[in-house]
Amino acid sequence: MVEAIGDLEREIDELDNEIDISKEDSELAAETARRVELLYDVLSGLREQQALIIEADIERYRLWLDGVSRAIRKHGLDELTGDRDEVERYCSTMEKLVDGGRHERVINNDRFTLATIDNKLRAVDEKMRRSLDHEAHTRMCLGVYESLLDEIHESVAALSEENPRRTSHASDLRTVKQHLKDATAALDRDANEKAAVEARTALAGAQMLHYVLVRDRSDQRVAERLAAIIQDTGLNVDCDVSDCEASGDVTTLINGMAEAIGGEVKLSKEARLRKLLSEHDGDVIRTAEATDFDLPSILDHLEQLYSDDQIDKIVIEFST
Repeated sequence: MVEAIGDLEREIDELDNEIDISKEDSELAAETARRVELLYDVLSGLREQQALIIEADIERYRLWLDGVSRAIRKHGLDELTGDRDEVERYCSTMEKLVDGGRHERVINNDRFTLATIDNKLRAVDEKMRRSLDHEAHTRMCLGVYESLLDEIHESVAALSEENPRRTSHASDLRTVKQHLKDATAALDRDANEKAAVEARTALAGAQMLHYVLVRDRSDQRVAERLAAIIQDTGLNVDCDVSDCEASGDVTTLINGMAEAIGGEVKLSKEARLRKLLSEHDGDVIRTAEATDFDLPSILDHLEQLYSDDQIDKIVIEFST
């Protein structure tokens, strides 16, 4: 993908320096513009994927933080308010960045990251476990779990029926729900220590499932977008687009698009070289000196041009 971008930049530079625009130049410009637009669509899809993941990760931490805050207020754990307020500042800052469309600042923040929030919340939770009785901590964990459950169900439903991860995540969700049932049953029989263990396991499982589902759901959405671009533009990619769309296989689609665009750039480069050789009377040395093509590159393309009957003959002259 990076190589294709570089080749397109060189094409644009050459076109920008043209004074006499021929029909061939115009066609090249149109093709270059089409490929630039394709690359823009791919990069836009990747930015969307990144934004979806960041927003969902922040939301997961917000739900956890809100649950911790409720427990601190309810049980008067004033000694934890300072730690809680620190996490609140971090989380609020991240939310403001996202609201302003500055998702890249969440990743490139030089003061703290999402991992910082995760570590701080775990530290607060550990202190809370030592301060609360088993029943109180169980109910705090179950409250956060319930707040995550709707988003988990929504994410599973967003996956295609043909997406194998939908089935595997449904199985994972049943396992997490079993821990919830075990925690509730333990509470009912006053086995509060057992309930706390099961509740923490249920919450940790729900958080991990949410983390994975967010990424799978964003893959599904971006795969659908890339598949639509491929179909709309008629780009000839070497993969089964329908299968990739159904399974949310973004990587294969992107690689296929990059190879297809790169192949078009290569064909375009050969057309450019043929034009440049013509402008320099077929002299390879003069063409290399006057353009960004180096001699080995020209010789490689000459062989292909000759094979494709784009040039009649190759003449080698020895200097005396």
